[in-house]
Amino acid sequence: MQSMRRNESGRGPRVMIGITGRLASGKGRMTKEILKRFDAEQIRFSDSLRYILDMYAVPQSRDNIDALSTFLRATYGEDVLAKAVEKRSLESTRDIVIIDGVRRATDMSTLSKHPHFKLVYIDVIPEVRYERSKSRNENVGDADLAYQDFLRMDSGEPQQQIESLKSIADFVIDNNGSTEKFDEQINDVLKQAIA
Repeated sequence: MQSMRRNESGRGPRVMIGITGRLASGKGRMTKEILKRFDAEQIRFSDSLRYILDMYAVPQSRDNIDALSTFLRATYGEDVLAKAVEKRSLESTRDIVIIDGVRRATDMSTLSKHPHFKLVYIDVIPEVRYERSKSRNENVGDADLAYQDFLRMDSGEPQQQIESLKSIADFVIDNNGSTEKFDEQINDVLKQAIA
């Protein structure tokens, strides 16, 4: 595991890596690779949402997560989740913070003001993402999801803004190929982002 110096302010991580992409694009896989190699911490936008759903014994389905996200942003401001992630990131004692699930321009407005923030966009076609989603079964009902239902979820409000982040990402990774090809691209990104 590699170690690095803190950022120039002495507060927070040296590097913040935001990872974005549509459902089942490979965000978790990239995160695992970084955690394996570096003194890093993962912070997911959905962490607080999943915690709240658990508190009220509500299943962690994509629909429930999306509904709670929409409610919180409508009630407390579009940047409420980004501010929570930013706060947790700056409190981290780790060299690298991986921010999983950047989805909106408002997320970027909050996070990109940090000079040590880099955004990685993972690009994958819907058919490949559907098969990956079914096989990993991360949320209630994923394994039994029909392709049309997957496409419906993939076009839901939280997913709508993700595509626009591709043009402003610091790095774009194509994850339509093999695991080996994906890992090569992750290595290239990490060399540049953590240099």
